[in-house]
Amino acid sequence: MYEIVFQSEWPLLFVIWGNLLFIILSFSGLLVFNYLLHQNQTSMRDFFEKDMESPPAAVFLPLRGVTPEIRLTLKSLMEQDYPDYRVFVILDHVEDSGYTTVRDILAEIDPEEKIIELHVRSEYYETASPKTSSLIEYFRKTDSRFINYVLLDGDVVPYPMWLRDVTIPLSDPTVKAVSGYRWYPPVTYSIAENVRYLFNAVSWVWICFGKYLWGGSCSFSRDIALSDTVINTLKVSIAEDSGLTAVMQREHWKTFAVPSVISVNQEETHNLFSVFNWLRRQVMWNYLSLPRNWFFYNLMVWAIVLCQLWLLCVGGLSLYNQNWLLLKYVLACEGIFWCGLVLMLAILEIIARRCIHYRQSVSIYFSVMGWLLICLAIPLTLILTAMATISPFFTKKLNWRGVEYQCERHSMKIVHYRPYKQ
Repeated sequence: MYEIVFQSEWPLLFVIWGNLLFIILSFSGLLVFNYLLHQNQTSMRDFFEKDMESPPAAVFLPLRGVTPEIRLTLKSLMEQDYPDYRVFVILDHVEDSGYTTVRDILAEIDPEEKIIELHVRSEYYETASPKTSSLIEYFRKTDSRFINYVLLDGDVVPYPMWLRDVTIPLSDPTVKAVSGYRWYPPVTYSIAENVRYLFNAVSWVWICFGKYLWGGSCSFSRDIALSDTVINTLKVSIAEDSGLTAVMQREHWKTFAVPSVISVNQEETHNLFSVFNWLRRQVMWNYLSLPRNWFFYNLMVWAIVLCQLWLLCVGGLSLYNQNWLLLKYVLACEGIFWCGLVLMLAILEIIARRCIHYRQSVSIYFSVMGWLLICLAIPLTLILTAMATISPFFTKKLNWRGVEYQCERHSMKIVHYRPYKQ
């Protein structure tokens, strides 16, 4: 029987105490995160109490194809509690399968185009996605009377106060951009949905601390949108939110995260491969536009993964050599680590629900079976995220919604395009 012989006990002690320190720092980060959200919500109440003005707003809804929620999205945009706004629905191509769908819906709910206008993109940049090309074109074409510019995704159904919530912080001259966030609660007993939920939940904290903009629900002033630095960045950006975030960080412009502007996406998915491709795209957009953020995110993910692999090896060897004392240390450390992760996730879920229910009446249910699946999905999410973080080194081509991109060092360009057909 072989015995484990360590030349030094420091590597093991380092990993064990590193795991415990990670849990302590993570809980501290959650407390700070909750405090910041509370402060932002207090600031929002102050804005409303001061009865800040609501200048004319232009809402941009770029589409490539349509989602099942598009009718609800357009109808909700018609019912915003905002004095003066206009919605610009921008289709990628006149042959896009969503063009006739949107046109028919608008003919029914807004026949005189009093609030919603339908347009088709005409400008093209090979180093930008169809969505960012659409935004560049209509940022420039929109009437100058619109002071605030707002972005919205086609699968977001905005609540009645959404437009007011996402623009009112801009009344503070120090705030240059406002952002909401997306929440993916698992709606079925699907491992794929739980992986997406876990990645998204942890990213919420990372995004709020890093002052990211989410392109599915954000706002900024017309001056910011038409600035040379924003336009030039969007011309070489596949994802508009990572491109805009890069500008905000580079120029040291303040971004305000509105806690209540959380879009709940209850789309079902059972395809783990499609979720992994979604993870790869999230990482790729950061790699292209925010390489420093991508590096630190990689560092954090791989530090966790390597520590767990080390402890797994030590635990296995301890069991093989019947070193029960060492095995107890490893199991205690792992128990604290995994229980700590689940507890932090439960706290995040409570914080998210509080933010969501502040404005919206969305029902989110979790059963005991659901939480067990989440626990099982945690190690799988760690592995898939680690694989996704290094995927930019091996990705030469990327297909996204019918457009093929060629990947180069910190840049991408369109090599094949066709109108979207559903």
